[in-house]
Amino acid sequence: NEDDEDIDLHSFFINTATEERSFIIPCQYQEQINKEVTAMSPAKQDYLKVNLHCSPAASTDYDLTGQIVWPVSVLLSHYLASKRGQSNITGKSLVELGAGVGLPGLVASNFASRVLLTDGNDLVVESVLKKNVSAYGSSAKNVVSAQKFLWGDKNDLQCILGNFGTVDAVLAADVVQWPCVLEPLLNSIKALLWESSEPLFILGFVNRSQSTFEEFLDLAKQLGFTW
Repeated sequence: NEDDEDIDLHSFFINTATEERSFIIPCQYQEQINKEVTAMSPAKQDYLKVNLHCSPAASTDYDLTGQIVWPVSVLLSHYLASKRGQSNITGKSLVELGAGVGLPGLVASNFASRVLLTDGNDLVVESVLKKNVSAYGSSAKNVVSAQKFLWGDKNDLQCILGNFGTVDAVLAADVVQWPCVLEPLLNSIKALLWESSEPLFILGFVNRSQSTFEEFLDLAKQLGFTW
């Protein structure tokens, strides 16, 4: 009937509601930071404060996992702000894959010369990722941007390489989940890093399936990855 036509069935299945959360990431070198840094401990250790729009839910539709800040993203962010992490990304051009809300990439933007955050889901890119990049990157000295990248999509890949140029490092957190994504993921990483003289892939990983983990490592070796 007429009343039924006013019901948005889409809203019953897809939750786009977000809230703002603050993440405090320890950072060892204040002189290299170009964002908000606050001394928050008696030892005057420096911190990065990142405010993000993200889903308040503990879980979501499998295709909208990027709306949630997963623990591995936080751990990867801690690594990137560490002394060793900074040494790997400082001054480099960096792309994050499966960025979701973008925490690791935004933390990396304090050290890398250019950062592009990507996700394969249109809704995630438009509802949270671009919003977070706009808010956090507005005061950035370095260039931070966001766009859609579906792994294995040649048009998306050519768009990145054409507009962004040489990629020195690729970041990803908790993206190795299903066997079907392994080949397009690894081939996309290899293509992005092809022109770099010192290519680097930094992965935050959760071993949810030993067979998928072994398949990932085997395929990575076949494609020439070393570690």
